[in-house]
Amino acid sequence: LKVMSKMGISTYQSYCGAQIFDAIGLKSDFVQKYFTGTATLIEGVGLDEIAAETVSRHTDGFGDDPVLRNSLEVGGEYMFRMRGEAHMWSPDAVATLQHAVRQGSWDTFKDYSAQIDSETARAQTIRGLFKIRLAEETGRKKVALDEVM
Repeated sequence: LKVMSKMGISTYQSYCGAQIFDAIGLKSDFVQKYFTGTATLIEGVGLDEIAAETVSRHTDGFGDDPVLRNSLEVGGEYMFRMRGEAHMWSPDAVATLQHAVRQGSWDTFKDYSAQIDSETARAQTIRGLFKIRLAEETGRKKVALDEVM
């Protein structure tokens, strides 16, 4: 397996143990013990929470819930699922974006942007936890759009 990167073509093995990523959403002590040397700036769950989730999934798989008797929950991280996790890429948001692009409609794109920028959607991203301040709020000058590359 070869991987293309900005540094060229490398074999998969060259990435093993390279620690070229950050752990997001894991407690520092957990990362230090099980992923020694990996950077982690955003805290989250630790071994207790991971163990509880594992036990919960095992219970779902071998329990008596009639809804889960023939198949387990599939989640929904990237693809919408009726009982999956909430995420920004809802069927409505995707359909609105597709309509905007196909029609070349700025107004429909603004509708899509409003859906993605809503409080609910922003709460589902790390970026959504930050408040973006305007240049005027920080005493800086705006950059003209034609100066942006």
